[in-house]
Amino acid sequence: MIYMLIKLVQLKKVNDSPSRYSLEEIFINPERVVLIREDLQARDLLEENFLPEGLDERQRFTRLFIDQDSNANYITVVGPPDTVSEKISHKNKQLLKG
Repeated sequence: MIYMLIKLVQLKKVNDSPSRYSLEEIFINPERVVLIREDLQARDLLEENFLPEGLDERQRFTRLFIDQDSNANYITVVGPPDTVSEKISHKNKQLLKG
């Protein structure tokens, strides 16, 4: 089975600092996403200036819960839930050959 990976930008905590975050491009398998919701905690971090410079003050964030062998871990990505959801569901659509 071939999985279509999608590219997102993850908000990631910097290990050497409890209040510093970085942005990193990641690729995820949308088949593993089990829950999508807005990450309001990340929004608070943006308002408190803990996130990388250059992010628009109106930026929204999405928390993705990813199934990993019956354990759900989450990541936070840049973008509102509806946009992230559309990107994930668009990649899951298949063309039927007739």
